[in-house]
Amino acid sequence: MPTGENWTRVEVEACVVACLQMLTLQLNGQRFTKTIRIHDTLRRLNGSSKASAEYKFRNISAVMDELGWPAVTSYKSPPNYPYLLLEVAGSQLQPNAALQDAA
Repeated sequence: MPTGENWTRVEVEACVVACLQMLTLQLNGQRFTKTIRIHDTLRRLNGSSKASAEYKFRNISAVMDELGWPAVTSYKSPPNYPYLLLEVAGSQLQPNAALQDAA
């Protein structure tokens, strides 16, 4: 089961994509259900628990804060996160026109 630094890049990318989709919806004033988004994301992960995925989303909020972007409001930022997450989120923010328009 992936945890902490043991998450693969593909798993981190799946979480960042899901979180950025939720953020885009939030910024556009559209409703979404976190539970459904998490379950959809879990299907792309290798045995992670719901709690583990939610913690990864919290890590993404911390990265978004550091990069000067808003974050999904219901995910509070923890003090530490893996560098891979910063790298993946940074690379996905650049070409994300829908999110940039919403922000």
